[in-house]
Amino acid sequence: MGSAKSNGVGPLYATHWTWPAERSLALQFEAEGVVTAESNLARRHGLDISKPMLDWKNCPAVERSPDKVSGAWVFRGTRVPVKALFENLEAGAKVDDFLAWFEGVTRQQVDAVLEHASASLTPAK
Repeated sequence: MGSAKSNGVGPLYATHWTWPAERSLALQFEAEGVVTAESNLARRHGLDISKPMLDWKNCPAVERSPDKVSGAWVFRGTRVPVKALFENLEAGAKVDDFLAWFEGVTRQQVDAVLEHASASLTPAK
């Protein structure tokens, strides 16, 4: 997994990112007590994280290329990992903060990513 840093005022930013593609890795992290920003955010909103990880292929706001950020899903036309949005929101940032900190990412892209994530997860029972 990547590491993130914050100066206490600004954004969390990645020093290196990889995006786990398999559900088994996420479940292994959960079993080992490694909690990701996505799992915290999902739990806080009553979402079931035992489902497979999000499939970003159908979200037009993001792209992935082996040549960009170690193949992580990034906002289209940028090098900003999608994961950075979730980590910053989890840390208490507002969407407007994220947009100010990560130039090149548009509100439409953030809205599309959040909508895709919301539609992809099911409420926990």
